[in-house]
Amino acid sequence: PYPVAGVNYYPQATPWTDFWPKYDPDTTRVDLEIIRSLGLNTVTIFVPFEQFGADEPDDWYLAQLGDFLDEADRQQIQVIVTLFDHRTDHNLVNWSADDRHIATLVGQFAGHPAILAWNLKNEPDRDYETNSPELVNAWLRHVAAEVRRYDPHHLVTIGWSTPAAAQALVDVVDFVSYHYYAPAANYPRQLAELQAVAGGKPLLLQEFGLPTWNTIWPNGHTEAEQAVYYADILAIQRLSNAAGYMAWTLYDFEAVPLAEFRFPWQRGPQANMGVIRLDNSPKPAAFLLAPYADLSVVPDVPLWHRFNKPFWRMVLVFVAGLIGLG
Repeated sequence: PYPVAGVNYYPQATPWTDFWPKYDPDTTRVDLEIIRSLGLNTVTIFVPFEQFGADEPDDWYLAQLGDFLDEADRQQIQVIVTLFDHRTDHNLVNWSADDRHIATLVGQFAGHPAILAWNLKNEPDRDYETNSPELVNAWLRHVAAEVRRYDPHHLVTIGWSTPAAAQALVDVVDFVSYHYYAPAANYPRQLAELQAVAGGKPLLLQEFGLPTWNTIWPNGHTEAEQAVYYADILAIQRLSNAAGYMAWTLYDFEAVPLAEFRFPWQRGPQANMGVIRLDNSPKPAAFLLAPYADLSVVPDVPLWHRFNKPFWRMVLVFVAGLIGLG
């Protein structure tokens, strides 16, 4: 048994596709120390398929991945390595290239003690529309077999975007991984439905979180609301007998690559999902992540709190102006 308590990880200054080209060993060491200081034991990282050399993985990028895993091992942190990030075309003609990618990358790190699991793909159900569910699922079965062929020693999972999506291919994985960003009140029902079809396999909440982006755009949240959401989700998780949880994400980011999120109402929330602010100080939610954290110690959020936000204040000023003109 290994109770997972962790975060999804990008460095603060170089998130998403900036991570590996600008990889810095000192940043890795410091960030993993911070993760340990929060009482956590696991991180998820992402390996972009094309960036790492596609069917001929680049030795320089492999060396950076190796350095990260070595440092994680020194600090006794387990790593879930997500393969095929940004790989969205699963046409049969591409499978041989994917096989070569696995043979080199997975084969090289098959014996590494820091690896907890290979995550075959992040949110593959989002690829259904541009491929088909049948094609994507067939590709995942094939990739799982190839990963096990080159590394029979580590676990295999798939990071589905929702608990409902994670009901697919439970026979393929060693543990079932899913993401959850919906209201906490709906979580117990969705979790129970997944448990009913998981065949007793461990369940991992591999991503959850709430942004603290609070501007003139609607649906903003405060740090207090983020803490309440974390406490609610983690309280449910503790009662579920699941394998653990991983927050999205460790840091707030000053900049989000345009290639990842194009519109401001996407970029703003994604840049403010962390439990650590841009000034490196922790938000209240950071102190709730440890397995032993007291979840009852959260800020009070009265019902009227939602209206004391920039968006609603702007609306009220606008309405008052209309009344004044009338």
